[in-house]
Amino acid sequence: MLTLIGLVFLFVAVLLGALLVSYLKELMLNDHRPPVAGSTLTMLIHFNKFFDYVALIAKKHRTFRFITPTHSEVYIADPINVEHVLKSNFQNYTKDGKYSEKDDVLPDGFKIKKGDGISYMAYPMGRMTYIWGEDAEEFRPERWLHDGVFQPESPFKFTAFQGGPRICLGKEFAYRQMKIMAAFLVFFFKFRLVDESKEATYRTMFTLHMDNGLHLYASPRSKA
Repeated sequence: MLTLIGLVFLFVAVLLGALLVSYLKELMLNDHRPPVAGSTLTMLIHFNKFFDYVALIAKKHRTFRFITPTHSEVYIADPINVEHVLKSNFQNYTKDGKYSEKDDVLPDGFKIKKGDGISYMAYPMGRMTYIWGEDAEEFRPERWLHDGVFQPESPFKFTAFQGGPRICLGKEFAYRQMKIMAAFLVFFFKFRLVDESKEATYRTMFTLHMDNGLHLYASPRSKA
C-alpha cells in the first residue's frame, strides 16, 4: 500500500515538474506568442468560476494562453481572431476540435504553434466593452434593434452559434423555437423572481448550466 502511495506521489511530482519546466520555458521565450495567463493547474484552481476568471483576463488580453506539458491552450476574445479561426483559415483548425494543424499567425500578430489548442470565449466576449461598448454588461435588448427592426450581429462577435463553415445547422430552428415559446409564455403568464435580491450564477460544465436553477412565480395574465 505504501509503495502504491509512493508511486502516486512520484507520478504527481514528475507531472508538476514537467509542467513547471514548460511554464518557465514559455515565460522566458520572446517570440511574440500570446501572453501566458497560467498553467493547467491555474485552470483547475479556478474551475468553479472559470468563465468569470477568463473574463477578467480577457479584459486585459484579447488573446492569451495556458501552458500544458505538451502544448498551449490559446483563448481568444477578439472577433477578428475568431473569424480567422472559424472562417478565414478554417482548414487549419478542422480536426480533433480546434487544434492548429500547422504553425499560424493570428490577425493580431500572435504566433500559434502546431498542436496548440484554440478556443474562443463566448461568455467573456458577451461582456467585453471593446466589443459591445461601455454598457456591455447591461441588459439592453434594444441594442439589437435599428429603427425598430432586428439586426443580427456578426457571428464572430455573437458566437453562440459559431460562424463560417462551423455555423450551427440548427440555428434558425433554435431561434424559431425560442420565439414561439417566449411569445406563448409571455402572452399567458406574468413572471416574477422568487428572490429578486439573489444574483443568478452558473455551474461550470461543458454546457453552461444555471446553478440551482432560476426560481420564478408565474401568474396568469388577466383577460381583457
